[in-house]
Amino acid sequence: TNWSVEVGTNSTAVKDSLNALISCVKDTTDEEFKEQIGNYLDLQSAIDYYIHCYADCGLDSLAKNMLIGTYDLKKWYMGRYDMDAVWGLWWDGSKFVTATYRCPEDYQEQFSLLWERIEALYYEEIKARYAVLRSGALSLPNIVSRFERFMDVIGLDLYAEDLTIYTGIPSGSTINIKQIRDFVRDRLVYVD
Repeated sequence: TNWSVEVGTNSTAVKDSLNALISCVKDTTDEEFKEQIGNYLDLQSAIDYYIHCYADCGLDSLAKNMLIGTYDLKKWYMGRYDMDAVWGLWWDGSKFVTATYRCPEDYQEQFSLLWERIEALYYEEIKARYAVLRSGALSLPNIVSRFERFMDVIGLDLYAEDLTIYTGIPSGSTINIKQIRDFVRDRLVYVD
């Protein structure tokens, strides 16, 4: 009941496929889970998704803003959506959280059997993949340079103009490249 079809048509086949994934998560032993979950969920996308949510402090992304998609009604793939609560920013821009914001204990979705099982049963795989990502995509220089390039395209004048139109964003004057750079640096140290 807590899922909706965003693209395509809701059907019995979609429900049955999603319920097969859910059943694998909730109705299997640890050994069965490890044997079967790959039939229903692309583990690489799930591990990458979890690492991304942990690293960028995606406080409302472990369930509420999680997209899953399937091409064949058998295996599901994870995808990010609505990333307004990342890199320390509260979802409405009203405040910041610390770089040591715990995942999942402090996140909006604190309890997820899927993530509990993946974290417990694929700990070594998560750790190894994180090391790979930290040396490239999730390195501090890569993340900061991508923010800088994006912000350069928009320009300071347009950011200032935006704040005159949207005056209700409390953090508008404090979200800048320094805040982002400092948070990313401190968050990655914490996650490491």
